[in-house]
Amino acid sequence: MISKINLSTPLEFTIPPGSDYLLVARMSNRSEVRFDIGSGSKSGEVRFGHVLLHSTLDRSCWWLGRPEQTIILSVPVQMLQHAWENDTGEPWPGMMRMHSFRQDPLVIQLLAALAGELDRTGPVNRPYTNTLVFQLSTHLVRRYSDSVDLSIRQSGMQPSRLKKVVEFVMENLEQELGLAEMAQVAEISPYYFCREFKKTMSITPHQYVVKQRIDRAKALLQNSSMSITEIGAQLQFPTPSHFTATFRKMVGVTPSAFRPHC
Repeated sequence: MISKINLSTPLEFTIPPGSDYLLVARMSNRSEVRFDIGSGSKSGEVRFGHVLLHSTLDRSCWWLGRPEQTIILSVPVQMLQHAWENDTGEPWPGMMRMHSFRQDPLVIQLLAALAGELDRTGPVNRPYTNTLVFQLSTHLVRRYSDSVDLSIRQSGMQPSRLKKVVEFVMENLEQELGLAEMAQVAEISPYYFCREFKKTMSITPHQYVVKQRIDRAKALLQNSSMSITEIGAQLQFPTPSHFTATFRKMVGVTPSAFRPHC
């Protein structure tokens, strides 16, 4: 079940305990948020692209300063387990416990497509929506299960360290990210971190950060009204021309050409 909140005034609500997972996603600009998902009350700011996946075994309490364009999706645990077993052939490990919102542009793209299909006039295209749900559940278990993604090879950085670094990068793409900061998160020296990261991921830490920033830029171009200059600046590109050149090199077209035109 998917719910899209369109109210423009602050909203407070409680979600009773259940057996499923709940995916909360921010589809537009910033909003103040307070929430308690069973680990104590937290407050802060959510931005476009922020998502939070959590178990509904505990009651959750929410307050949104600007609730419009917030999507709440109930995700059955059986769907996640089925996606994991189909993807890996291994026993279901369960999902990690998320305590805060994280940036995830692919989730936003899939939810936007799913909400758009459900909102359209006329019959819903069930094969299409089923494909979107399958892609979403597969992505969720690959990224947020208690096991590290299968693409991580046995050689290279320890999976637990790599997971912490990847999470740190995804949560801080709009901040400056240096080699020393990432190495500190991994709790190893910058030299050793750079060597082991490249051995594991086949690209350098800097190349990985740039790739994730370009992926987020693609999501912002498709799903937000921010200008190309604003997107480049928010994602720490030094100049608009540098952002455009990097985007074109990695995507094959300029940001302007990539953005949908009505």
